Amino acid sequence: MLGFMFMRYSTDLRKSVLDFVNKGGSKADAERTFGVSRQAIYKWLEAKDPFTYQKPGPKGPRDIDYDALEKHAADFPVLAIFRINNYLLKNIDFFIF
Repeated sequence: MLGFMFMRYSTDLRKSVLDFVNKGGSKADAERTFGVSRQAIYKWLEAKDPFTYQKPGPKGPRDIDYDALEKHAADFPVLAIFRINNYLLKNIDFFIF
C-alpha cells in the first residue's frame, strides 16, 4: 500500500475554508481547524474556480507536426530505423518474411 494518499476535498469543505480565510482567518488557523494542508489552501485561493477538480496533464489535443517528423527522420535515418525496429519487437508477436 502507498505510504501516502491523494484525496480530493469536498466542495463544502473548500467553501468553508475559503470563507474562513476570506473573512480574515489565517491560513495556519484554517489548516489546524479544518485539517487541510496549507498548500491546498493556497492552491484554492489562486485557482480561477476552486470548486472544480482539474485533471493533471496536457490540457489539449496533442498535435503532430508531420513535416518536422519527416525532416527528423531524414536527418537521422539510422535512429528512425532503430526506433521502428524496437517498436516492432515490443508490439508484434511474429514477423512475416
